[in-house]
Amino acid sequence: MKNIKTWIRWFVLAAVAVLSTGCAVGVKYQLDTVAPDISTRSGSSLGLGVQDKREYVVSNNKPASFIGVMRSNAGIPYSVNTASGKPLADEFTQAITTALGSKGTKVTTVALPLGTDEAAAISRVASAGQKGLVLVVKEWKTDTYRNTWIEYDIQATVVDASGKVVATKKLVGNDNLGTASNSLDHARSAAPAVFRKKIEELFSAPEIASNL
Repeated sequence: MKNIKTWIRWFVLAAVAVLSTGCAVGVKYQLDTVAPDISTRSGSSLGLGVQDKREYVVSNNKPASFIGVMRSNAGIPYSVNTASGKPLADEFTQAITTALGSKGTKVTTVALPLGTDEAAAISRVASAGQKGLVLVVKEWKTDTYRNTWIEYDIQATVVDASGKVVATKKLVGNDNLGTASNSLDHARSAAPAVFRKKIEELFSAPEIASNL
Protein backbone atom coordinates (compact mmCIF):
# COMPACT_ATOMS: atom_id res chain seq x y z
CA MET A 1 0.00 0.00 0.00
CA LYS A 2 2.84 2.36 0.85
CA ASN A 3 4.38 1.82 -2.60
CA ILE A 4 1.06 2.55 -4.27
CA LYS A 5 0.67 5.80 -2.33
CA THR A 6 4.21 6.83 -3.25
CA TRP A 7 3.56 6.06 -6.91
CA ILE A 8 0.32 8.07 -6.85
CA ARG A 9 2.08 11.02 -5.21
CA TRP A 10 4.83 11.06 -7.86
CA PHE A 11 2.24 10.71 -10.63
CA VAL A 12 0.30 13.70 -9.32
CA LEU A 13 3.47 15.78 -9.02
CA ALA A 14 4.47 14.89 -12.57
CA ALA A 15 1.01 15.75 -13.87
CA VAL A 16 1.08 19.13 -12.11
CA ALA A 17 4.50 19.84 -13.60
CA VAL A 18 3.25 19.08 -17.12
CA LEU A 19 0.11 21.16 -16.68
CA SER A 20 2.05 24.11 -15.27
CA THR A 21 4.42 23.98 -18.22
CA GLY A 22 1.60 23.94 -20.76
CA CYS A 23 2.87 24.47 -24.31
CA ALA A 24 5.71 26.78 -23.32
CA VAL A 25 8.56 24.40 -24.09
CA GLY A 26 10.20 24.30 -27.52
CA VAL A 27 8.31 27.23 -29.04
CA LYS A 28 9.81 28.75 -32.21
CA TYR A 29 8.90 31.79 -34.29
CA GLN A 30 9.11 31.96 -38.08
CA LEU A 31 10.83 35.19 -39.07
CA ASP A 32 12.89 34.30 -42.14
CA THR A 33 9.84 34.47 -44.43
CA VAL A 34 8.74 37.93 -43.27
CA ALA A 35 8.64 40.39 -46.19
CA PRO A 36 8.82 44.01 -45.01
CA ASP A 37 8.03 46.78 -47.50
CA ILE A 38 11.16 48.94 -47.83
CA SER A 39 11.47 51.78 -50.32
CA THR A 40 14.83 52.24 -52.01
CA ARG A 41 16.40 53.55 -55.19
CA SER A 42 16.16 50.93 -57.91
CA GLY A 43 19.47 49.82 -59.34
CA SER A 44 21.66 50.83 -56.39
CA SER A 45 24.05 48.49 -54.61
CA LEU A 46 24.32 48.19 -50.87
CA GLY A 47 26.57 46.40 -48.43
CA LEU A 48 24.50 45.09 -45.50
CA GLY A 49 25.64 43.85 -42.13
CA VAL A 50 23.51 43.00 -39.09
CA GLN A 51 25.21 42.66 -35.72
CA ASP A 52 23.72 41.14 -32.61
CA LYS A 53 24.90 43.11 -29.59
CA ARG A 54 22.38 41.80 -27.09
CA GLU A 55 24.31 41.50 -23.83
CA TYR A 56 23.06 38.00 -22.99
CA VAL A 57 24.05 36.74 -26.46
CA VAL A 58 27.50 38.37 -26.44
CA SER A 59 28.14 36.82 -23.02
CA ASN A 60 26.94 33.39 -24.27
CA ASN A 61 24.15 33.24 -21.70
CA LYS A 62 21.69 32.86 -24.58
CA PRO A 63 22.22 31.40 -28.07
CA ALA A 64 22.25 33.73 -31.08
CA SER A 65 18.95 32.16 -32.19
CA PHE A 66 17.18 33.39 -29.04
CA ILE A 67 14.10 35.56 -29.70
CA GLY A 68 12.38 35.72 -26.33
CA VAL A 69 10.44 33.73 -23.76
CA MET A 70 7.13 31.93 -23.54
CA ARG A 71 5.84 31.54 -20.00
CA SER A 72 4.07 28.47 -18.69
CA ASN A 73 0.74 28.56 -16.87
CA ALA A 74 2.77 29.00 -13.69
CA GLY A 75 4.70 31.93 -15.19
CA ILE A 76 7.95 30.02 -15.66
CA PRO A 77 9.87 31.42 -18.69
CA TYR A 78 11.09 29.09 -21.45
CA SER A 79 13.30 30.23 -24.30
CA VAL A 80 11.88 30.85 -27.77
CA ASN A 81 14.23 30.55 -30.75
CA THR A 82 14.13 31.07 -34.49
CA ALA A 83 12.31 28.31 -36.38
CA SER A 84 15.27 27.97 -38.73
CA GLY A 85 17.72 27.58 -35.87
CA LYS A 86 19.82 30.35 -37.39
CA PRO A 87 21.01 33.41 -35.46
CA LEU A 88 18.49 36.21 -35.13
CA ALA A 89 20.94 38.49 -36.96
CA ASP A 90 20.71 36.16 -39.96
CA GLU A 91 16.92 36.42 -39.86
CA PHE A 92 17.15 40.21 -39.94
CA THR A 93 19.65 40.00 -42.79
CA GLN A 94 17.46 37.65 -44.84
CA ALA A 95 14.31 39.73 -44.42
CA ILE A 96 16.03 43.01 -45.30
CA THR A 97 17.93 41.52 -48.25
CA THR A 98 14.74 40.08 -49.71
CA ALA A 99 12.86 43.36 -49.21
CA LEU A 100 15.56 45.51 -50.82
CA GLY A 101 16.14 43.02 -53.60
CA SER A 102 12.47 43.10 -54.55
CA LYS A 103 12.84 46.84 -55.17
CA GLY A 104 15.86 46.45 -57.45
CA THR A 105 18.68 46.97 -54.98
CA LYS A 106 21.67 44.67 -55.25
CA VAL A 107 22.55 43.64 -51.70
CA THR A 108 25.86 42.17 -50.65
CA THR A 109 25.63 40.73 -47.17
CA VAL A 110 28.58 41.12 -44.82
CA ALA A 111 29.14 38.91 -41.79
CA LEU A 112 29.60 40.85 -38.55
CA PRO A 113 30.57 38.31 -35.87
CA LEU A 114 30.01 38.96 -32.19
CA GLY A 115 32.61 41.37 -30.90
CA THR A 116 33.18 43.22 -34.18
CA ASP A 117 33.83 46.85 -33.29
CA GLU A 118 31.95 49.73 -34.89
CA ALA A 119 34.81 50.95 -37.08
CA ALA A 120 35.42 47.48 -38.52
CA ALA A 121 31.70 46.93 -39.14
CA ILE A 122 31.40 50.21 -41.02
CA SER A 123 34.53 49.53 -43.07
CA ARG A 124 33.29 46.10 -44.13
CA VAL A 125 29.85 47.20 -45.31
CA ALA A 126 31.21 50.36 -46.98
CA SER A 127 33.52 48.33 -49.19
CA ALA A 128 30.71 46.01 -50.32
CA GLY A 129 28.59 48.48 -52.30
CA GLN A 130 27.93 52.05 -53.39
CA LYS A 131 26.68 52.52 -49.85
CA GLY A 132 26.67 50.46 -46.72
CA LEU A 133 24.22 49.82 -43.92
CA VAL A 134 24.96 48.48 -40.46
CA LEU A 135 22.01 47.36 -38.36
CA VAL A 136 22.85 46.87 -34.69
CA VAL A 137 20.48 44.85 -32.52
CA LYS A 138 21.08 45.86 -28.91
CA GLU A 139 17.80 44.32 -27.79
CA TRP A 140 15.11 42.19 -29.36
CA LYS A 141 13.08 40.00 -27.04
CA THR A 142 9.45 38.96 -26.86
CA ASP A 143 7.83 37.91 -23.59
CA THR A 144 4.52 36.07 -23.58
CA TYR A 145 2.40 35.13 -20.60
CA ARG A 146 -1.16 36.36 -20.89
CA ASN A 147 -0.08 39.24 -23.12
CA THR A 148 2.82 39.38 -25.55
CA TRP A 149 5.39 42.14 -25.16
CA ILE A 150 8.33 43.11 -27.35
CA GLU A 151 11.39 44.92 -26.01
CA TYR A 152 13.60 46.33 -28.74
CA ASP A 153 16.61 48.56 -29.31
CA ILE A 154 17.77 48.59 -32.93
CA GLN A 155 19.80 51.13 -34.86
CA ALA A 156 20.44 51.56 -38.59
CA THR A 157 23.49 53.45 -39.81
CA VAL A 158 24.00 54.32 -43.50
CA VAL A 159 27.53 55.06 -44.73
CA ASP A 160 28.94 56.10 -48.09
CA ALA A 161 31.62 54.16 -50.00
CA SER A 162 34.36 55.87 -47.99
CA GLY A 163 32.82 54.80 -44.69
CA LYS A 164 31.49 58.24 -43.76
CA VAL A 165 28.26 58.10 -41.76
CA VAL A 166 25.49 59.85 -43.70
CA ALA A 167 22.45 58.83 -41.64
CA THR A 168 21.48 57.02 -38.49
CA LYS A 169 18.18 56.11 -36.85
CA LYS A 170 17.37 54.26 -33.64
CA LEU A 171 14.16 52.63 -32.43
CA VAL A 172 13.82 51.83 -28.72
CA GLY A 173 10.74 50.67 -26.89
CA ASN A 174 8.75 48.09 -24.95
CA ASP A 175 5.40 47.51 -26.64
CA ASN A 176 2.34 45.54 -25.58
CA LEU A 177 1.25 43.42 -28.55
CA GLY A 178 -2.04 42.40 -26.97
CA THR A 179 -3.50 39.07 -25.96
CA ALA A 180 -5.87 36.36 -27.14
CA SER A 181 -7.59 33.31 -25.70
CA ASN A 182 -4.71 31.23 -27.04
CA SER A 183 -1.57 33.14 -26.07
CA LEU A 184 0.73 30.76 -27.97
CA ASP A 185 -1.07 31.17 -31.30
CA HIS A 186 -1.27 34.91 -30.72
CA ALA A 187 2.47 35.15 -30.03
CA ARG A 188 3.31 33.10 -33.12
CA SER A 189 1.50 35.62 -35.30
CA ALA A 190 2.37 38.74 -33.30
CA ALA A 191 6.15 38.15 -33.29
CA PRO A 192 6.58 38.12 -37.10
CA ALA A 193 4.07 40.97 -37.46
CA VAL A 194 5.96 43.28 -35.08
CA PHE A 195 9.25 42.26 -36.70
CA ARG A 196 7.93 43.45 -40.05
CA LYS A 197 6.44 46.60 -38.52
CA LYS A 198 9.67 47.69 -36.81
CA ILE A 199 11.83 47.04 -39.88
CA GLU A 200 9.44 49.10 -42.01
CA GLU A 201 9.34 51.85 -39.39
CA LEU A 202 13.12 51.98 -39.17
CA PHE A 203 13.71 52.05 -42.92
CA SER A 204 10.90 54.50 -43.67
CA ALA A 205 12.41 57.13 -41.37
CA PRO A 206 13.25 60.10 -43.65
CA GLU A 207 16.93 60.12 -42.73
CA ILE A 208 17.30 56.45 -43.72
CA ALA A 209 14.91 56.29 -46.67
CA SER A 210 16.44 59.31 -48.38
CA ASN A 211 19.92 57.79 -48.23
CA LEU A 212 19.30 54.27 -49.49
